[in-house]
Amino acid sequence: MVFSPACERNSMFDLESSITNWRAQMLATGIESPIPLDELENHLREDVDEQMRSGVDEQQAFQAAVQRLGQGRKLEAEFAKAARARQMAVWLVLTAIAFASCWMQFGRSPATALVYGFFIAGLAACRA
Repeated sequence: MVFSPACERNSMFDLESSITNWRAQMLATGIESPIPLDELENHLREDVDEQMRSGVDEQQAFQAAVQRLGQGRKLEAEFAKAARARQMAVWLVLTAIAFASCWMQFGRSPATALVYGFFIAGLAACRA
């Protein structure tokens, strides 16, 4: 956050407004879900508190914590990877359930069970 040195009250660092601006930047990069954003903010605050207990001033602690936490685009990429992994796991579970169900329903014919199993799992995954 850049402050104007011409205005004395702007020269004071405000942790809360800096965190609010940081959250806005995270939202702008695509981290829209409140749960990961709240968790990231908690980590940020804990890091700032820990550094301040070690004698670092509030502004430097905030800047260092933001740097350690990472930039929004990198964090969003990590969240996207995790979301894809969860989606794949859901799809695999749904496929296994659908295959087993179809296997039992269609006279234990593997080909028929496989076709219907993938179809049902695909439909279920689209809705998830």
